[in-house]
Amino acid sequence: MLLSLASFVLVLGVLILVHELGHFMAAKAVGIAVPRFSIGLGPATPLKFKRGETEYQVSWLPIGGYVKMASLEEQEAMAALEGGQVEQEFPPDRLFESKPLAARILVIIAGVIMNVLFAWAAYTLLFAAYGPFAARLGEATAGEPAEVAGLQAGDLVTHVDGEPLASWRALVATVQDSGGATLRFTVDRDGGSLDVPVTPVLGETPHPVTGKMRRVQRIGAGPSPEGGRIPLALGAAIAEGGAQTWDHAGLVLAFVKGLVLGQVSLREIGGPVMIGKVSGQAARLGGSALLSLMAFLSVNLAILNLLPIPALDGGHLIFLILEGLRGGKPLSQEVRMRLTQIGIYVLLAIMAFALINDLLRLARG
Repeated sequence: MLLSLASFVLVLGVLILVHELGHFMAAKAVGIAVPRFSIGLGPATPLKFKRGETEYQVSWLPIGGYVKMASLEEQEAMAALEGGQVEQEFPPDRLFESKPLAARILVIIAGVIMNVLFAWAAYTLLFAAYGPFAARLGEATAGEPAEVAGLQAGDLVTHVDGEPLASWRALVATVQDSGGATLRFTVDRDGGSLDVPVTPVLGETPHPVTGKMRRVQRIGAGPSPEGGRIPLALGAAIAEGGAQTWDHAGLVLAFVKGLVLGQVSLREIGGPVMIGKVSGQAARLGGSALLSLMAFLSVNLAILNLLPIPALDGGHLIFLILEGLRGGKPLSQEVRMRLTQIGIYVLLAIMAFALINDLLRLARG
């Protein structure tokens, strides 16, 4: 339990800090004054120092952190967040509201960009140090293309049509994009190398998120349970890390779409208990599992922050887009405050629902 709690705080805290670091760097880049960057929430501890106009501090509640930008609208909210500290005054041209629309949009989406870059970097490090799961075949289904072509369990696919193959993910993508054309697999078998022509066929397979059956090209062989990992060179690790980030973003988007369309049950939503449990399990498995989990959750955080809920980055982005469509005239502060309050209630409801789901999972064992 303690390991799960510590892992939850570590994983979530790092990802939130990465997100806030994006806002901080973008604000500095466009000339917005940043009086404070905090690690953690609540009142400040004695661990703090000031460099230039920005005070860097560690706060008492060790979860995530925040960036305090010079803004007319956030003074009251930030004072409550910091335990009643007084807002420092800055020249009007250093305020968030004074900057061009494009600059403000950059600041808003910078946190999302940083989470995506963090995931990409984490996957790159993972694949360079440990490698992705190798394209090693398991047992082929009788009558399917892999079995007909003579592929065997344990075969390691290293190239397709002469192009190097980095992972099982890459093999699946190559087969699904083949259009049914014959592919030339180069496989390692018992220390030797041989070329095997394989012609994929259309078949039904469940979607990894919704479970709905879909027709895709396949060869009728799954991954070997003993596939292992093969470390990649840096260039290949960067490419594979980007592809993995893109694939996981697609899964998260499919999950959100499935929830909206009713294709995914609301019971699938997980909360802090589930994240803590998974984080603890990953910590027990070692650095590679924990790094992979952090990368995947970073992608989740990036996409969920883009949802058009006023309390999230996506909601603020909608406000700015509407301002642009209205010829530079923003929505009134009162309207934005009301919508933000509604957004906070929506987020609290989602969090409560996710926590109930977690508790029901625990009750079911």
